[in-house]
Amino acid sequence: MTVDEAHRRRALASLLMRAGERVAREWGFNVALLHVYEENRGAVRAYEKAGYETIRAPFRTPYDVLRGRTKLLMAKRI
Repeated sequence: MTVDEAHRRRALASLLMRAGERVAREWGFNVALLHVYEENRGAVRAYEKAGYETIRAPFRTPYDVLRGRTKLLMAKRI
């Protein structure tokens, strides 16, 4: 999920996360998973505030290795 910079700091990310979690519950899921770039501290904080916890770090795809980036895998019971 990405919120355009012009629309950040308006709780849109929280609304989008809750909507996605609601749909996932309706589909029978009880855990939400996401990955986020480790250096994206603002997003990591937002996900932690929403109840997500890091369950695997580092998480790197071959593409991430080439770009020198690392992701965190985060989860939340829904």
